[in-house]
Amino acid sequence: MVDRKADAKTRASLDVLVAGAGYVGLASAVALKQARPSLAVAVVDAAPAGVWQRDGRASAIAAAACRMLEQLQVWKEIAPEAQAITDMIITDSRASDPVRPVFLTFDG
Repeated sequence: MVDRKADAKTRASLDVLVAGAGYVGLASAVALKQARPSLAVAVVDAAPAGVWQRDGRASAIAAAACRMLEQLQVWKEIAPEAQAITDMIITDSRASDPVRPVFLTFDG
């Protein structure tokens, strides 16, 4: 059961509401909170709760983005799960497709 009065009070006390809990939204929320700790910052996302835990996709983090994450002091949390990209195959198909046309490859 949602307490609408408490929910309205919480929303009224926010300074910044970030829409989207993806890479950019989360990095923006962290940066805002670090720059102005007094701000009340919240992040909302349209995805159902916990859906990110079942998402099998990977993200490539370029050197500049890594430096930004280090500056935000969050890279140390990500680094244990990170690994170097040694090769990459770009295709427009699913892994289960019998024929997988290759458009571009990278090899370390």
